Amino acid sequence: MNPATSPKFKMLPMASATAVTDEAYSEASVQVLADGSTAINGVAKLEIFGREIWYDIERHVVVKWRNGGVEGRPGPESVDEVPAQTTCTDCACGTQEAGTQEAGTQEAAEFRYPRQEFQNRTYQQQHATAEKFFDVESEHRLGIVELHVNDKCNFRCDYCYLKSAGIEYLDNEMPRDVAEKSVELLIDALPPGGSGVVKFYGGEPFLSYALMRHVVSYAGMRAGETGKRVVFTVNTNGSLLNDEKIQWCKDNHVRVTISLDGNEESNDKYRVYASGNGTYKTVLRKALTFLDEAGYLMLRSTVNEASFQLKDSMAEFGELDGANQKVKFQSDFNLVGKTHVTHADADKLMIDHEQLAMVWVEKLKRGEKIRYGNFTEPMIKAFYTIKTPYRCGAGRTLVSVSPKGAIYPCHRFVGVDDLSMGDVETGFDGRQRQEFIDNRVEHKEPCNKCWARYFCGGGCAFNNYFTNANIRDTNSVHCKLFRHEVKLGLYMYTELHEMHSGAKGAVSDGRGPAPVAHAGAAEAPAHAG
Repeated sequence: MNPATSPKFKMLPMASATAVTDEAYSEASVQVLADGSTAINGVAKLEIFGREIWYDIERHVVVKWRNGGVEGRPGPESVDEVPAQTTCTDCACGTQEAGTQEAGTQEAAEFRYPRQEFQNRTYQQQHATAEKFFDVESEHRLGIVELHVNDKCNFRCDYCYLKSAGIEYLDNEMPRDVAEKSVELLIDALPPGGSGVVKFYGGEPFLSYALMRHVVSYAGMRAGETGKRVVFTVNTNGSLLNDEKIQWCKDNHVRVTISLDGNEESNDKYRVYASGNGTYKTVLRKALTFLDEAGYLMLRSTVNEASFQLKDSMAEFGELDGANQKVKFQSDFNLVGKTHVTHADADKLMIDHEQLAMVWVEKLKRGEKIRYGNFTEPMIKAFYTIKTPYRCGAGRTLVSVSPKGAIYPCHRFVGVDDLSMGDVETGFDGRQRQEFIDNRVEHKEPCNKCWARYFCGGGCAFNNYFTNANIRDTNSVHCKLFRHEVKLGLYMYTELHEMHSGAKGAVSDGRGPAPVAHAGAAEAPAHAG
């Protein structure tokens, strides 16, 4: 879209960031941060690709940036396109949680699937919607229930999170009465007229297709009876998708995320059938069929070590549908278990991410959308000044139910009995839940001293637990990788400003252009995650 002719909207004034002079950095009060960056008076000076980016940590605002002697600041620029759905970069769920009870509202739909009426909103209205998407709320009302419908799978992935709990590949399936009670748990927690989300996980959820159909029917009936709304998502390996299942997902607005670990060489190293044969060709063929029939495609990859071809894989995903740009994707780093990413792996993967960032900068210059969630997350949070005190809603606004009805903080914790939070018969264990509510990034050392804390939220509780035997202490490899991703996202954020700085007739409060991100399928309703 041409920035000079794109739709404009008037943004509301916001407080200016703290002024920090170059001279101040020569004084002894400069603080050296964990990654070698420096800060003074709460403003961090970050360096990436020869660019200095000055970021006010508490105000969560990019103050300015500089390449050599040329300085840039957020200024009056056009708004090209509002951001769409983004993702977290830790969790196997594939996306950040979307605002508890507001998950299925029109506001959430407009945030994910940009359209003209959303672009005409004020900045304040857009900011409020973005906050709902990233679960930035003082309330901790349950709004998302994950159904771990089975422990069955037709794949034998070496890094499967079920291995952490010692329950991989059991022939357990959730009984219908447990599924119904799980739906009641969600319905009871929603306020009058509220919306919630049911997510299907496994194992491979489509091995329990009949149960999924029953849950969707039952939840729809109960939502209608109570004047509430429930929407649905599923994370699948994609191998069992066919025309019938794709049509059912479309008819019932079940949002689908398919796991595919990059290109064929990277995927087939760890994602294999029980026979040991690779899964890439089958899953890619099914994924492209889904794209043709559903009109969108969401892919997520798990990176296990440095041999993963990160740049080539994500660039390949970006070309799957040519100019249509309806494929969205992300990569998550496996930080625990036999195949986890080490510090040495991280060094190589960070270089890959830098190369990938340059690929997307060139795509931006050609007017293409950014569809890689690892980059759009920090861009969106910077644009809307979204401070996230938690990494996700696990244990607070989101819980997972095992086949036997036990409640856990999220699907990755299923089977970890030390963190069981009750069951669907008796309800929550309030003490366990309070531990997750108290796990705010501002309350944790050393997170509360990290410049990236309000982008990160303190890391994935699962990774923390299986690294340090508690949910509070972070995984140091995560910190290293995530801070680097944020720097790359902020670089692209400032690059987007530079590209739009000459636009004519723009009206802005100084926030600049919103990040360009993949919009997904415009006809599908929103879902949380």
